[in-house]
Amino acid sequence: MDKATDRPKGTGFVCFYNFDDAESCFRNCPKYQPTGANAIKKGDTPQIKHSLLEPENADSTGAYTIEGRLLQISKAVEKDQAVKLTEEGSHFRDNRDKDKRKLYLLQEGTVAKGTPLYDILPPSEVKMREDSAMQRKKLIQGNPTLHLSLTRLAIRNIPRNIDSKALKALAREAVVGFATDVKAGLRQQLSKEEIARGGEEMREAEKQRKAKGKGIVRQAKVVFEGREGKKVSEESGAGISRGYGFVEYSSHRWALMGLRWLNGHALTNSQGKTQRMIVEFAIENAQVVSRRKEHEEKARNRSKEVTDKIAKGEIVSSKKLAGRDTQMKSMRKGGKGIKGAGKGGKFEKEKSFDRVALKGKRKAEDDASEQKDRKKPRNEATEGDDDSKQRKKAQIIQKKRMMRRNRKGGA
Repeated sequence: MDKATDRPKGTGFVCFYNFDDAESCFRNCPKYQPTGANAIKKGDTPQIKHSLLEPENADSTGAYTIEGRLLQISKAVEKDQAVKLTEEGSHFRDNRDKDKRKLYLLQEGTVAKGTPLYDILPPSEVKMREDSAMQRKKLIQGNPTLHLSLTRLAIRNIPRNIDSKALKALAREAVVGFATDVKAGLRQQLSKEEIARGGEEMREAEKQRKAKGKGIVRQAKVVFEGREGKKVSEESGAGISRGYGFVEYSSHRWALMGLRWLNGHALTNSQGKTQRMIVEFAIENAQVVSRRKEHEEKARNRSKEVTDKIAKGEIVSSKKLAGRDTQMKSMRKGGKGIKGAGKGGKFEKEKSFDRVALKGKRKAEDDASEQKDRKKPRNEATEGDDDSKQRKKAQIIQKKRMMRRNRKGGA
């Protein structure tokens, strides 16, 4: 029993009368294959199993299955040995958690030989995945500022007809699909170690997400390019998908569930062909992530300051100003304006009203000047025009005389 929750841990012990019966039971039990990064063991070649939709070592007799769950059987050890193994496991987990670069996540998303997914993949895709794993390992080993993200996934081999909105819906569906498979006994649930990754910071972020009522998918983005091959925004509508993108979850738990369900998930492209997505934890630069967090923190602080000032009445909400501008626009079109906007009204001293009043004053002055010009006597209005005509006439005559002199001189 778990002392903290007073509920069963899901583990137990069986003691046989005969040694041969115990050996036979252990020898014939289905061999347990851990999922993802849990498959990494010292001195062993990792045999990673990313999908339990069709278990390789299914219990055909049903002797090792209880309520749809396949039992994991191992030999018991003496109490002293058990304490020693527990300490070693705790020490290993502590060292792993201190690894700020999260290199153990490199194994997530790879497909080992002998797994059902490996057997159905075409050779070209197998080579693509193997080359990707080698390239990622070489890249992160050569640059100490790079690390693997706990919450961000890099997804490739996405059909061109999938946009960011569809990818986000698929990311949400992945978490639900993973939980459904676990409930049906088709997939192994996450271990306590995997759920506890990220520490207190991740748990606090998850609490805030639930309090704000936000979803588990923070961002989903498909990268688009233009005719020249340069990246363009999806909103421009002038590009086509490059076939890869990114998904960011709110916590590592959801990201791990999404990765294991999405990796190798088959989608149909616009030509009717099947494409299986390649999903891995994204590689990030620690310096870039640090700058991004600083910008986000500053933005949150500015937003909080503005909210506090609005609550105290020190500044006017932008929504109210927008509403007032809308009313002014209506007034310019001949509308009635807003109540209290006249003389002595509460909005009399607003800048937008002053601008309108100044514009009206200038227009009135221009109209008055125009009317004054119209009232001038005709002889005053035409006196200057006659002088101008005389000057132009004299210039034309002088020009013709010069042309005649030049012709005579040339003759």
